[in-house]
Amino acid sequence: TAGGPAHTNWKNFNENVPERLDRLIGTGAMPPAIVAFPDCFTKLGGNQYINSAGTGRWADFLLEEAVPFVERQFHCGGAGRRGVFGKSSGGYGAIAHALLYPDFWGAAACHSGDMAFETCYMPGLVRSLREFARAGGIKPWLEEFEKRLKVKDEDVETLEMLAMCASYDPDPDAWLGLRLPLEMETAEVIRERWDNFAKWDPVNIVRTRGAGLVRRTLPLISS
Repeated sequence: TAGGPAHTNWKNFNENVPERLDRLIGTGAMPPAIVAFPDCFTKLGGNQYINSAGTGRWADFLLEEAVPFVERQFHCGGAGRRGVFGKSSGGYGAIAHALLYPDFWGAAACHSGDMAFETCYMPGLVRSLREFARAGGIKPWLEEFEKRLKVKDEDVETLEMLAMCASYDPDPDAWLGLRLPLEMETAEVIRERWDNFAKWDPVNIVRTRGAGLVRRTLPLISS
C-alpha cells in the first residue's frame, strides 16, 4: 500500500530515504549511487513486482523499461552494477528478482519480505472471508472500499489479500482476475489454487533457483 513517492515524504525529526542517502554518500559512509523509486501502485494497492495476468507485467516493466531508462538518463549501472532493495512487498520483490533474474541484478537486499506463505498470508485470507461474506462477495466489497473516505487498517489487510490473489493465482476469466485459494463458505483450502500460490514463495523458489545467488559478507553501514 505504498509507492515510490512515499520514500520521499517529509518526516518529522527524521530523514526520508533520499535525505539519508545524501547524508551517507556525503559523509563517505557509502559510495555514490543513483537510487530510483519506481511507483508501481495498483488498483489493489499492492505490488509484488512479478508478471501477472491480474496486476500486470511488472517484472518486465522494471527490467525492460524502468531500469534501462534510469541507466540511459544518468549514465550508470550496467551488468554487475545494479542492486534492488525493498521492504515487505518490496522485500519480496527484491528476493524474487534476485532468484529469478540473477544475471540482471548484481545485489539484492530483502527487508521483512513476504515468504513462508502459509504463515504470511493464510491467516489474512481466512479473516477476509468474513468481510466478503458481509459485503456479499468480492466485487461489492471492493466497490464499497473504493467509496470510503477513511480506510481502516483491517480494510487494508483485506485489500492486500486480494492483491496477493491477483499476483500469484489470477483467473483471466474472473472479475479483475480475482479468485481465492479458499472455499468462500468453509475456508477449505483449494489445493490446486494454493499450489499456484506456493510456487511463488521464495522458500520454494530457492530450491530450484538458489544457485543464482552468491552469498557475500558486507560491512555494516551505520544509519
